[in-house]
Amino acid sequence: MAQEQYSATQIATIVDVKPSTLRKYASLLEEEGYIFEKDGHGRRLYSAMDLKAFEMLIAQSSNGAMSLNDSARNVYYWSKNPDVANGDTDIVTPQRRDDDATPSVPAQDLEPLMSILENQHFTIEHMGQQMEKQAEELSAMRSAMQQVFEQQGKQVDSLRQEMQQLLKQQEAAAALPEPQPEPERPRGVFARIFSRK
Repeated sequence: MAQEQYSATQIATIVDVKPSTLRKYASLLEEEGYIFEKDGHGRRLYSAMDLKAFEMLIAQSSNGAMSLNDSARNVYYWSKNPDVANGDTDIVTPQRRDDDATPSVPAQDLEPLMSILENQHFTIEHMGQQMEKQAEELSAMRSAMQQVFEQQGKQVDSLRQEMQQLLKQQEAAAALPEPQPEPERPRGVFARIFSRK
């Protein structure tokens, strides 16, 4: 029995995205290893499984739980064993029967989760390094600003001392009596004779 085929326009309409967005999603899936059937001209042919893959990709990335790339990777792992999910479009998570029971999880179910965790771990480490670098830069800036403030404080203190000295000098000068002009001495007889004016 032949599988039902969909056109890109039909898939885009069903999942409610633009055809250009659908092409972007298909490219992301192909980058992760997902394989679409193609016609003789290299155009993608979409099956019911491809439709479900797009629905999963959109659902997982739109709820904010993971990035579009991580969602594409998760869909690729799902496509390798779609029967594990029993037709459900969510990530398969084991259910605990009681508090003491430890469920056994098939390795293929853990691969996409481990990949997501590794990506998140790498991102957190990178962010931590960036934050440490920014903290070092802030500390260096704080030290430089403190040195500038200290230098300015010393300059202000020096100017204050100079002004106080000038004020003291002005006060001392103001306290001195003004010099009186010397009174003219009466001229003697000889001075009057020998100096003619």
